[in-house]
Amino acid sequence: AVTEIVPGKAEVIYNPRVSGGVSKMCADLTLAKKKLGYQPSVSLEEGLRLTLEKDPRFTE
Repeated sequence: AVTEIVPGKAEVIYNPRVSGGVSKMCADLTLAKKKLGYQPSVSLEEGLRLTLEKDPRFTE
């Protein structure tokens, strides 16, 4: 998704470090959708685009 938003700028870096921490987690919104009717208001692509635009760590 990142390479589609910033073609030619994104460098994919593979990190072979083994960790059971946050890097191995994936959000599952099934329960929030079922119990609370939650629906994300921003798509993954839009969230990445906004992050890249507004976070000074990603500006040149």
